[in-house]
Amino acid sequence: MLEIEVFANRTKLIGKYPKEEIDLLTSAYVTGYQFTSVYKLGSWDGKFHGLRRDTIYTGMLPFVIELLDHKKVPYKITYKYYPNLPEEYTFPDNADGKPLYTHQKEAIQTFLNTDVILPHRGIISAGTGSGK
Repeated sequence: MLEIEVFANRTKLIGKYPKEEIDLLTSAYVTGYQFTSVYKLGSWDGKFHGLRRDTIYTGMLPFVIELLDHKKVPYKITYKYYPNLPEEYTFPDNADGKPLYTHQKEAIQTFLNTDVILPHRGIISAGTGSGK
């Protein structure tokens, strides 16, 4: 079984997995690669490779999980980036004496949702005056 250890920026893949397919999935050509001397000499393929030394960037994990599910590769995910987070969360109904609006409560609940591949990560985007 493939063990996946998720850290804040990088994710380690431990065990047997389809390396070539994950490398292809996490690779992209670098802009202007064809003009570099290392590419012209044949010592570089012109791609940025997201898979290096059995690690990928954590932001690529949902795509890798989709591939693993498609290939029916068994895996276990362990989150290492917030080691001291409690299992249950409670948040106040107000902030500095002011009640939280419904959209503020929904943003907090969405961020704290653990039913996603990368819980407790992301950007909360809200307009000016929305009470961030």
